[in-house]
Amino acid sequence: NNNLYDKRLYYSDKQDSPFNKKNIVHLDYENYKKPNDDYLWFNLKEIKISKKTILFKLIKIISKTIINIRGWKSFLAWFLLVQQYTSYIIYLEKLNKFKQLKIAIIDYDHLCPKGLIFAFKKKNIQIISTQERFVGGLFKSFYNVIADTYFTCSDYMNKKIKNSKYFHVGNLIPVGQYRADYLKKFHNKNVPHEILIQREKGKKIIVALGLGLNQFPYFEPNFDMTINWKSQKNFIEDMLDLSKELENSYLIFRFRNFSWSNIEFFKSTLKKIEETPNVFIAQDYSEYFNSYRYCANADLIISKRTSLADECLAFGKKLIFYDYTHNLNKIISELPDYIPVRSKQIDDLDIYCHNYNEILEKSRFFLLDSSKELENYRKEINKIYFSNNTGTVKKKILDHLELKF
Repeated sequence: NNNLYDKRLYYSDKQDSPFNKKNIVHLDYENYKKPNDDYLWFNLKEIKISKKTILFKLIKIISKTIINIRGWKSFLAWFLLVQQYTSYIIYLEKLNKFKQLKIAIIDYDHLCPKGLIFAFKKKNIQIISTQERFVGGLFKSFYNVIADTYFTCSDYMNKKIKNSKYFHVGNLIPVGQYRADYLKKFHNKNVPHEILIQREKGKKIIVALGLGLNQFPYFEPNFDMTINWKSQKNFIEDMLDLSKELENSYLIFRFRNFSWSNIEFFKSTLKKIEETPNVFIAQDYSEYFNSYRYCANADLIISKRTSLADECLAFGKKLIFYDYTHNLNKIISELPDYIPVRSKQIDDLDIYCHNYNEILEKSRFFLLDSSKELENYRKEINKIYFSNNTGTVKKKILDHLELKF
């Protein structure tokens, strides 16, 4: 699990670099345990500050602002702002313990407490962050980022962020999606055994990326695709039908988790997978990067909306979206500007599938067609997701940071 939180993205291998892991002070605000002794690790929640100082500042701001309350809505807004201000002054006091702090590298762009971000800004500490999710740049109030330097996915994303009132960032630097580096790392290297065997038989490899499920009691929500049991079953059954119609192919299921495999509702469906030739479930979750190993070596990826799908498109993989459920005709394609390009040369082709017939038709097309027109279309999509393919994202970020600081 440490791999999920270990931001190797910012770690230099140079011993004398200020960005060597041993030279970076890690400020923890969520009570995570120190991974190992290589880290300079401080838990901000354990740093003692004067409660009287905080109380005095809080009383002062409340007395100045409470007169602005004019009704229930303004009270709620005032209450939320007071909460945010309380977080800010607490972090501001705790940062007084770190007199030499010049820059703050944020581990996850929009999840860092805004009170801590405001405290950094107050102390003129440079805030550095990297875009975690491509789709986040298209969201509104749910996803917002404050930073002085923000490493983004692409020039396309820079334009979206500049026009968004939900981002307050200074220098936008397009570098690509950093997890796409993992795909580059595993492309034709450390290939899963199942893929090697099927390749020797001359088969095309299809990876079906499904979602994970939690073991909630059964219910049928209209819009939650993550915990929707029927939607999951339909996805599996569509993929099984597809495997029977696509000749000379081998289909690999990969889900975000497989803890739902013992739910009775899925027993008959999972049994169908066992009985269907040329189909396999990749169940090994012992290594965080296994999903990247499978996708990096696939001939085609059919995916629900996941960040891994975005990274695969950034890497240039052939991918189509399974963009429907039993009760929805469109999902991610409804989000404005997600993938606005359509092929102008191939019958207005796009990578969204809204029913099984489209899945079948586009799977055949992407697997068999190697025309220049299709390649040009894929390059157009790639520009949306990635700035360029020269060098790893990590190297681009570290080169910039070491040059500037």
